[in-house]
Amino acid sequence: MTLLFLDVETTGVTNKDSILEIAWFVTNDDGSNRREEYSQVIGVTEHGRARIIDNQYVHAMHRRSGLFDELEDISDEVYDHALENVRRKLRQLHQREGRRAVELSGFSVHFDARMLLSSWRASDWSSATGGSYRYLDVSSVVKAVLEATGQDVRPATDVAHRALSDCDAALSTYRAALDLMAGG
Repeated sequence: MTLLFLDVETTGVTNKDSILEIAWFVTNDDGSNRREEYSQVIGVTEHGRARIIDNQYVHAMHRRSGLFDELEDISDEVYDHALENVRRKLRQLHQREGRRAVELSGFSVHFDARMLLSSWRASDWSSATGGSYRYLDVSSVVKAVLEATGQDVRPATDVAHRALSDCDAALSTYRAALDLMAGG
């Protein structure tokens, strides 16, 4: 099994919102052999910028992380093209990984998949990318470990709410959970 740690940063949490940044990398099922790293600030459309500014929480979060200041204004056409390029890269990644099941992984990864699928106007992850339909939600792993052991395995992150940093935090958390479960 291969894990695809993926995260998106968005203008909000509804299907009316858009993706601002995406990052991912691939590991083996134990979190080792990190490869295929990708990170891109997509940009922001006029509608997207208005959504950020109208939501105080999202606006403050993306200001703190530095993402807001990196966003370039782009047209709807450029936005659609950028996300189709992301989809193409994910399909190529799945093809390179071959027959190994590639499980979408990360914190609350169902949200990330939903946002991408909405942007692509696709119904499911496997038909959109050629990848597995299975998800490894590290947030659920954290909850299970906390309930079983009383230990919180989430590490502090240097830059929360940046896509690649959040992928790194999800991987660190997953490894810590595996180590704890193995008795380490």
